[in-house]
Amino acid sequence: MKKRPPKKQKIPLLKNPKFFTTLIGTFIVLIMVGSALNMWKGKENVYEIKNLKFYKTDQGYTARIGNSFITILNDPKGLENITIQETGINKLNSLNKIYFSIDPTIPGIKEAVYEFRRNIPLRPIVVEACNVDIKICSELPLKDCKDATDTIGIIVFKKSNESKVIFENNCLKIEGKKELTKLVDKIIIDYYLK
Repeated sequence: MKKRPPKKQKIPLLKNPKFFTTLIGTFIVLIMVGSALNMWKGKENVYEIKNLKFYKTDQGYTARIGNSFITILNDPKGLENITIQETGINKLNSLNKIYFSIDPTIPGIKEAVYEFRRNIPLRPIVVEACNVDIKICSELPLKDCKDATDTIGIIVFKKSNESKVIFENNCLKIEGKKELTKLVDKIIIDYYLK
């Protein structure tokens, strides 16, 4: 008589390591898929300006432009009442060099410059500069609108009591108190709507 092989003992489901590995993996995948779907769900998180649909995300407000995305910090609804003149971005892109001239003491200046640089493609060589003669700027060139030429553009960020954006003679002036990122976000939206 042949002996039967011993029966394999069934491991209880809760003590099975494969069960927990599968459960944890499934849980992580569901969280990732749920997060991705949450970014695009609901009309309460969508704001449309002409052909740009902005979705509220953790990073700000994101819109798809062709195969890429732009992200602005401020709510697009709050930017509708801001009016700016022609920014000359296309003209600046035809030049050889652009100076980003800032006053580093302005609150929020780094965010405004970063916002501009990450959302608006600039083809020329971009050089950092200052528009105030202070110690922190000792290693940077001093540039203002008077330094703009036929081949060199200047983008000036300045503190001012009045918020305004002016482009003339290859110089784009962005001036304001605390709302420089709002002005930059408006420039970004207008740039992509043209």
